[in-house]
Amino acid sequence: MGLALIGLVALGVRVAYIVIAKSNGDACGQVVCGDAYYYGLQAEVLANGDGFDRPFSGGEAADHPPLTAIVATPAALLPGDNVMAQRLTMALVGTGAVLMIGLLGREVMSERAGLIAAGIAALYPNLWMNDGVVMSEALTALGMATCLWLTYRLIRGPTVWAALWLGAAIGLTVLARAELAMYLPLVVLPVLLWRVDLELRVKVIRLAVVGAAALMMMAPWTIYNAIRFERPVLVSTNDGLTLIGANCDSVYFGPITGLWNGFCADDVPAEGDQSEVSAAYRSAAIEYVGDHLDRVPAVLAARIGRVWGVYKPTQMAEYSRGEGRERSLSLIGTWVYYPLMAAAMAGVVVLWRRRTAVWPLLATFVMVTVTAALLYGLTRFRVPAEVAIVVLAAVLIDRLLPGDDAAARSRPDSGEAVAGDHVGVEPTSAEAPMSSLGEIVAG
Repeated sequence: MGLALIGLVALGVRVAYIVIAKSNGDACGQVVCGDAYYYGLQAEVLANGDGFDRPFSGGEAADHPPLTAIVATPAALLPGDNVMAQRLTMALVGTGAVLMIGLLGREVMSERAGLIAAGIAALYPNLWMNDGVVMSEALTALGMATCLWLTYRLIRGPTVWAALWLGAAIGLTVLARAELAMYLPLVVLPVLLWRVDLELRVKVIRLAVVGAAALMMMAPWTIYNAIRFERPVLVSTNDGLTLIGANCDSVYFGPITGLWNGFCADDVPAEGDQSEVSAAYRSAAIEYVGDHLDRVPAVLAARIGRVWGVYKPTQMAEYSRGEGRERSLSLIGTWVYYPLMAAAMAGVVVLWRRRTAVWPLLATFVMVTVTAALLYGLTRFRVPAEVAIVVLAAVLIDRLLPGDDAAARSRPDSGEAVAGDHVGVEPTSAEAPMSSLGEIVAG
């Protein structure tokens, strides 16, 4: 009941933001801007029954992963200007993310921590601002919270069904943001391999199930692309444009070092379908990096500094206007993020001392850092880690609040044997001595 009430508050905050701030268009001075322009138009094309074709010009399109446009399609079926309906759809998705963050907090620490995490997520500007634009961040937050929740369920009971559900969630989330495919090697692989209480055969089977389920979710889209394009397209054709826009003179030198400039693609001759054009851009970007290796360390530092809000945060707020987010609200979100991040780091210590699995949450920080290093630095790329930041901060607050002993309020690992596996999972204890790194990370 408490989580449901927080969900209503989260929905109210998001709807109010959309109605008040978005009634006259986005912060960029247009109805929509940035990637939201593509997602909205692609949803209308889907609503018209034309499949994934380029808006206006026609021809096969896979500019971005498909899930965001698919989710926005029901709103696009409405008559007239349906941009507001698409925004409200994302508000519903964002509310779902708040609820899942609450369930994740309960699974990680306690029911009270789950309610605290959901409350923070409901009010955190860096989450609800994303839910007011028709882009992939709302789905990213929901998908990441769901994957993390299912990961902790897998840790507590490594059954085939738990592995199947986790793999399906990962595959679906990748169809919203392609770089989240890193979740498989960064989270699932170590979580299962580092378990000291599972036989090797069980580990291999669970890994195979997770991987197969993820591939099954992605297969229809990948097969569809194989039929349409000359070159292989696993998730989208956006990698080439992303890379060339992140590796050119304007973002290697000068005031916007570490950002992205789409106009850099104008200097690259490219012909053919989207897969061939993307390949040309990708080759040009790799060649540019090879010719400017001396600048790579500085550019990487700028990218990583930008995504974590420690390099030119004011400029990042201005850049966010071009994606539809208000500059003043972006600055507020940044200043809220700093103390929340500090609390999250303390939350890591709390979980570590309680011998609770902490690596799944920390891995989101690695994913965000790798994404920024390989692509470019952008505040919204931090969304996967924002989920973990909220939960870890809630862990600290829950630990500091007066009440029953934390050990009594926690959700310990099951001490019963998993059906069909005959493998027991040792219960956690706040008083137990520190064990090996593998046991701590894997729970």
